[in-house]
Amino acid sequence: MASPSRASRKPPQEALGKIISCFNRSYHPIYLGPVAVEVGWSLAQTQEMFDVLVDRGSIHALTSEEKIEQKFPELANVYSLTEKRSISKAHLLI
Repeated sequence: MASPSRASRKPPQEALGKIISCFNRSYHPIYLGPVAVEVGWSLAQTQEMFDVLVDRGSIHALTSEEKIEQKFPELANVYSLTEKRSISKAHLLI
């Protein structure tokens, strides 16, 4: 039996919760790589989870202007939390 396509698979809620927890612990935008290490998934799988969170409106990718303003390399995969940070969400599912 063939495995379902990536589009039809949903990332585990636990991993999404860990990602949101990372954002709530940081006062700065976050690179994709360190989050991948924290959740224990590959960069590609973590990127898929970030895409889900972007679609939900939980995080957003920094624009080129935001990257320049905050002194990030323009080609970097950097994301920021869209809602106000919450200490109570900083330790979810860890």
